[in-house]
Amino acid sequence: MDARMFGSIVVKTRDYKFLRPIFDGMINKGPAPDAFIYQHMIMNAPVRATKLSLLNQMRAASFEPDRRMWIHLAAANIYPDDVD
Repeated sequence: MDARMFGSIVVKTRDYKFLRPIFDGMINKGPAPDAFIYQHMIMNAPVRATKLSLLNQMRAASFEPDRRMWIHLAAANIYPDDVD
């Protein structure tokens, strides 16, 4: 399966306890998550610290949030000033 197919699975749930194992499998075995999957994970993470950790992980994977993503992240209380 490619990232798009995993993305289809991921968007079917907003429950982080089900999302995390899928995400971890993508990180460990592939395919690598794309920016959309990272955004979905950040938006559904249970606490702000986890959201920030995922954002930093996303940026380390060479995905920078664009203007549209920052608007969505702001709804999750994540702002550009929070980035390392």
